[in-house]
Amino acid sequence: MIRRFALACALAATVAAPAGAADFYTGFLAAEAEDWATALKEWVPLAEEGNAGAQTNLGQMYARGIGVIEDHVIAAKYHAAAAEQGVQPSMFYMAVAFGAGDGVPVDAIQAWKWAMLCQKQGDPDIRELIPYLQASMTPEQKAEGQKLADAWKPKVN
Repeated sequence: MIRRFALACALAATVAAPAGAADFYTGFLAAEAEDWATALKEWVPLAEEGNAGAQTNLGQMYARGIGVIEDHVIAAKYHAAAAEQGVQPSMFYMAVAFGAGDGVPVDAIQAWKWAMLCQKQGDPDIRELIPYLQASMTPEQKAEGQKLADAWKPKVN
């Protein structure tokens, strides 16, 4: 599972952010070999420079405690940065995080925004999250979240 996730991110990051791709690939190879210290060493500088693939992978490492101490605040930081660039796995993570208060304060409006953006991208998994979010939202919150989703544009690094 980790390997499939890393491969998907490697392909996305190579296309979306060719600068630093060699370092990203070194991190990818390290992750494939479960050399998490090297993956971390390669991906942190790239993530800080705005590489969305590195941000997503670091977010997953921190969310799951893979090679690092599990820390949902740091995971949310990295996933939020990648989500703002339109990376779907990170967008889904942020919908869940805001819905559950996992690393970020509970925010139904932000959760709905990210969920609607995932739905717009055709994410099949978001269908399971939407009823959970709806159960605790007012119509006004849904409308505000939808407005944010409609106005959202990915950031370009």
